[in-house]
Amino acid sequence: MEQFKEGLQTHQILDVLQGNKDGAFLFLSGRKKEVTAAAVRDLLQFNYREGNHRQLDEETAQGFRTFLQATKGSAATVNGFTLKPHDILMWMTGARAIPAIGFHKKIEVFFGEATRVNTCALVVTLGPRPPAIENIVQYYTELVINSNTFQLQ
Repeated sequence: MEQFKEGLQTHQILDVLQGNKDGAFLFLSGRKKEVTAAAVRDLLQFNYREGNHRQLDEETAQGFRTFLQATKGSAATVNGFTLKPHDILMWMTGARAIPAIGFHKKIEVFFGEATRVNTCALVVTLGPRPPAIENIVQYYTELVINSNTFQLQ
């Protein structure tokens, strides 16, 4: 057992596992974390702008959270494609599953003029919600499905 611990300590893996007991169990057992809307939401860190933009940013964030919640069921369906939480995770990170010990950082959500995703840096920039949009779930569903990083498997 001591040799096993020494081997894990060689690359500081033991420290990471000791710091994340739940992740350690998943890592060592080979199980994967379930990708739920709540799990994806917990990975997000919203970075609101100050001043006049703050209220718009908060409204945009709430619309995105509503969309994410809708992926639990069949509400996020456009042209026969139904998005699920793992599809949103894939769109934002390039991964279809949450690593056993988590990502190296939270997915940072910023607000700007257009929606962009950087899967390597784990950064999403949400553009403002167009005022004419009545169905925010359909808006984000179409945006994700028509994006460069969307892959349906």
